[in-house]
Amino acid sequence: MKCPTCGNELKRSEKNPEYLLCLTCRKKYKVAPKKYSNIPEAEVREKRERKVKKGYKEMVDAGYEEEKSGSIIPLVILGILIVLVAAFIIYLYFFK
Repeated sequence: MKCPTCGNELKRSEKNPEYLLCLTCRKKYKVAPKKYSNIPEAEVREKRERKVKKGYKEMVDAGYEEEKSGSIIPLVILGILIVLVAAFIIYLYFFK
């Protein structure tokens, strides 16, 4: 940080670290307290987002594989039901 009066670098006080000292002007400036936030830095956020996206993609891919391999059985059952209903309708229409 630079001195607002002369522009030289400020040095942290050894006695009280809440103050910065200008050795040229012989003035001290109080340091504003840091504002803490729950929002992590951009690098940390991006790393977490990549990890979550990777986990989500793996979960979706695993679900797709399960759905893909097990999808033949419901189709067979549906086909059998359609044939049975068609046979019943033909029986009612022609043989009554």
